[in-house]
Amino acid sequence: MKRLEIAIGGRVYPLKVEEEEVQMVMDTVEEISQKLLDLQSTYSTKDMQDCLSMTLLTYAVEQKKQIKESDTSEIESRLSKMNLLLDEIIA
Repeated sequence: MKRLEIAIGGRVYPLKVEEEEVQMVMDTVEEISQKLLDLQSTYSTKDMQDCLSMTLLTYAVEQKKQIKESDTSEIESRLSKMNLLLDEIIA
């Protein structure tokens, strides 16, 4: 495990992550920071807590979309395999 200190929204958070996850975590922190900056410039009246909440919502929606797309492609793959099996049985 590697200890990291990441900064999000002006606060520092200690994390312990696996060595192979360090770059992914750092890339994610950079994305979050960029989204925060974008939201702050778009909604200048919003405070940091609002921007953090909106960023979290954005990530949650993106994750749900990816899960749904993944489920759909898995179902399509299984249906395709079933069709091939049925074709073999019929032929």
